[in-house]
Amino acid sequence: MFQLRHYQPEAVGAAFRRWDAGDRGTLTWLATGTGKTVISAMATKRIVEGGGRPLFIAHREDLLDGAHDAMRRELSGLQIRYELNIDRVTEYEINARPPDAVVASVQSIHKRLEKYPADFFSHIIVDEAHRGAAATYLKIIHHFDEAKLLYLSATPGRSDGKTLSGYTYQPGAELTKDQKALQAMCCQSVAYEMPRSKAIEAGWLVPFIPCIVNVDVDWSTLKIKGGDYSQEDLNKIMKDDGPLHKVAIGLKERVPDKCGVVFMPGVESAKGLAQMLTRTYGINAESLDGKTEKNLRRGIVRRAKSGELQCLVNVGVAVEGFDSPYWEYVADCQPTKHAGRYEQKLGRGVRPIDPAIFDGLSERHQAAERRAAIAASSKPTFLMMDFIGQMGLLSKPINSFDVLMGELPHHDYKGQPKPSDANVRKVLAKRPGMTLQEARQRASDEQYLHELMMSKRWSAEVQGEVRTQEFENYYTIPWTWTQEPEKGPRRPPPGKEATEKQKRYILRLYRENGRPMPTREFMDGLTKGQAGAVINRLKEGVKV
Repeated sequence: MFQLRHYQPEAVGAAFRRWDAGDRGTLTWLATGTGKTVISAMATKRIVEGGGRPLFIAHREDLLDGAHDAMRRELSGLQIRYELNIDRVTEYEINARPPDAVVASVQSIHKRLEKYPADFFSHIIVDEAHRGAAATYLKIIHHFDEAKLLYLSATPGRSDGKTLSGYTYQPGAELTKDQKALQAMCCQSVAYEMPRSKAIEAGWLVPFIPCIVNVDVDWSTLKIKGGDYSQEDLNKIMKDDGPLHKVAIGLKERVPDKCGVVFMPGVESAKGLAQMLTRTYGINAESLDGKTEKNLRRGIVRRAKSGELQCLVNVGVAVEGFDSPYWEYVADCQPTKHAGRYEQKLGRGVRPIDPAIFDGLSERHQAAERRAAIAASSKPTFLMMDFIGQMGLLSKPINSFDVLMGELPHHDYKGQPKPSDANVRKVLAKRPGMTLQEARQRASDEQYLHELMMSKRWSAEVQGEVRTQEFENYYTIPWTWTQEPEKGPRRPPPGKEATEKQKRYILRLYRENGRPMPTREFMDGLTKGQAGAVINRLKEGVKV
């Protein structure tokens, strides 16, 4: 039997209350590391005891393995059928020997959906539910059209704007007719919520320390594809020795003896960094990507999860369902505009190094004791490192400071501003080579910049203030904007900095002249005299 935490039976009970109230589907939003597998096993047990037959589906083998093992422990004596990469199931197996519950991959069920009667399952539990709006999931959900739905996710938002329920992850975003229909078909409510900030406050997860490292590489030319940075373009830049040495030096200086995970944009850059860390910097590292041979992959995963491997350099593999309590840092060299993607990477470091520290501390009122237990452990915090190139003011990826302050970027959290047709036409007139999608993105970015300049946040955004922030849901940690120690940002003498009015005017001239926007470092380094000279040159049409 599991040692239950106070919120786990609460979450299961909340889902059943939503079903009793008439909802077909409901969402349980739980942070990474809070035990969604336990909740799925508890829900399965209650469904079976009530005479139902549940189906648990997920898209990854490790997620399915964990759920199957948990259900076998919790539901001993019942038949739990595990279907993974099975090409055919006979009518006899389905009808004459029906199981009590089924754990299956989405791909396996989708292939042989016609074999199952529409009323075969009474409930469907969907893990990593932000994927539930995909066509393969929807086909399964619509086939078993009377089944109750339980969605489990740590990141319920999607980068394509689709949502799972009447709960909208991006407030203010306009939904298309299809997306609204999707909401009604899939899920009507949020039964229970415990996002990462609440879980840290409650003492269940390890807090993080933010750290931003400038890799001193020009990323201003990165294209936007599908609403996010082009990973192909980024991989071409990051696979060179210069950027890889910057990343390796950052890791060697800050986490030389710790275990952790690094996210890279492509196979070439990942393999290059792993080899460089091992051969040049004395850090035991291996790379992992979607094409890694199966047996080799299993060995790397085993060493990473056991703490034997010091550094796992991966390409989109160590995300959902992939965790190691030994990871004391997460290094992100794969910038994103999507909060859900960043949250998945951040979640790789939140698990306490030893769950036994919570023994006897499972009640709601024991939050202070749990936080003290984490603080006294060998992993009181973990380091969230963002390796960021020079991207300019108009292209700001999500970083650990945004998350810490609860200020996720404008495009992802508050809803992307919708540019007017007139502004899009102006952008296209200045940049004839742009596609319509790129022009809309540019016009939207310019509108955001205008809003930013008009707000009180402008001075903090442009000048990069160094502050100590008292924050409610985390421990109080001093933080700074971290730069490479041997090459800090260039600053003018006190009292001689360019004024905010000058900076706003410079940005306006750049925009009107159709030039690439200046970098943050360039703007921060201007004196009043230099700013005046830049303004005069821009007025004359001279390249600055």
